[in-house]
Amino acid sequence: MKNYASLLLLLMIIAIGSCSPNPKSTLNITFLNSNDSVMLLSNPAVSAGDTIIVMPNQKNIIQVDLNKLSKIAVSYAENHYRFFVKPGKEYDIVIDKVDNSIKFENDEALQIYNELSKTFNVYKYEWTRSYADYPLDENGMKMFSNFEELINQDKKKFEAVKMSSNLRSAIDKEIETYWMLSLSKVIRNNFLNEKNENVPMHEGYVQAWDNIYEKYPISKDCFSTEFLLPYAEIYVLYYLGEKNNDTIDIYRDSESYYKYKYNSFSNISDKDVSNTLCCQSLYIDCLNNKMFDIALIPYLKHSIENNPKCSSNNFFRNHIAAVEKYHEIIGLDFSPNVTIVDNYENIATLEEAVALFKGKPLFIDFWFSTCGPCIAEFAHNASLKQFLKENGIELLYISVDGKKKEDGWRNAIKYFGLDGNHINTSQMLHRDIDENYGIFSFPHYMVIDKNGNIVIKEAERPSTGERLYNRIKETLKL
Repeated sequence: MKNYASLLLLLMIIAIGSCSPNPKSTLNITFLNSNDSVMLLSNPAVSAGDTIIVMPNQKNIIQVDLNKLSKIAVSYAENHYRFFVKPGKEYDIVIDKVDNSIKFENDEALQIYNELSKTFNVYKYEWTRSYADYPLDENGMKMFSNFEELINQDKKKFEAVKMSSNLRSAIDKEIETYWMLSLSKVIRNNFLNEKNENVPMHEGYVQAWDNIYEKYPISKDCFSTEFLLPYAEIYVLYYLGEKNNDTIDIYRDSESYYKYKYNSFSNISDKDVSNTLCCQSLYIDCLNNKMFDIALIPYLKHSIENNPKCSSNNFFRNHIAAVEKYHEIIGLDFSPNVTIVDNYENIATLEEAVALFKGKPLFIDFWFSTCGPCIAEFAHNASLKQFLKENGIELLYISVDGKKKEDGWRNAIKYFGLDGNHINTSQMLHRDIDENYGIFSFPHYMVIDKNGNIVIKEAERPSTGERLYNRIKETLKL
């Protein structure tokens, strides 16, 4: 009886242990040489992240819920770091803003991987027109062998390192997918040269393309790598597109593009793979959907309704709301405080534009409607406008969207509430500000005095607040 009771107790302990949730992973992160107090943590790496308040220059203990080995992303002080994390493990990490470095003090495998990943550059061979230098070759199968040599060289760097079989497998898959993605980009561009310039594909390139996806297929084993999505997109948009003779029509318009891509992903037989690709691709498409294209909405709603495991579904809900709000706003008339400068399309020089406001100091914002940094600065417009109004300074927005993006320019003015004066550049004006004033990076800000003279050629951004305002007041002697 005593033995029976002991056995029963042991079984109960095993049962309780097997029902317990996965232990949290602990990240002990120290941020050096920065005063930033906000970190973004994305789990998995290609997904909408969570904002975490951190203390710079001291250890921050951050716990992450995981049920398997995963790759996560940390964004801090405008730098981004991606690394593998195992459930239940504790990591000591130091991130230094000065040299953009990350060090894993108790994990040799991750440190070696981190050093290797710094060399990864999927664009390195993408736009080449010369195939003479290793690992490129005009013989496709020879080039395929060269890239496999690079895979083996990178894997050897981890041979003597002690690590779990899961981590070794994940790093191997990362290396394989990186190099095969790089190779598939080379072949894809040779294929596009054939389509667009009637340049024949090199010998064996089609066979090499077949070999890539036969030997290194898109599967669950690829989930941990951020190279999975671009690898899969080349597969469905170009490789399968060529096989099905659909490639030419894919990019006819955004609706055709989304339809082809997401239908192709949905037709992948392994639903875990299909759902993961749709989730990651929708997240990236949302980030790139600067013009609030409504054609993306059905696919976001499909994910929310049919892919509950997608970690970005809440992000998708917010994006749907933003797109719907955008289309509601752009249907309205301009605010009474918006002035579109008469005959702006005929203004050929910045001097002509400035002359229209002579007699008043002028603050100029050079921007365009899909410029992320430009849009980010609009968050500080209320304070800027108050300062300009109090000091009698006119506000002029000069957009370089040009005639082809006229609708996007007008819609952005409405959506972002850009009260002030507006000019959309003609080709002549755009050329003038580029060639004669060196303005080719945006946003760009300039201050003009009441006589039409440039007194601050490159002003601080509105986000700098008092620093910008004090400089303007000092320069204009206000």
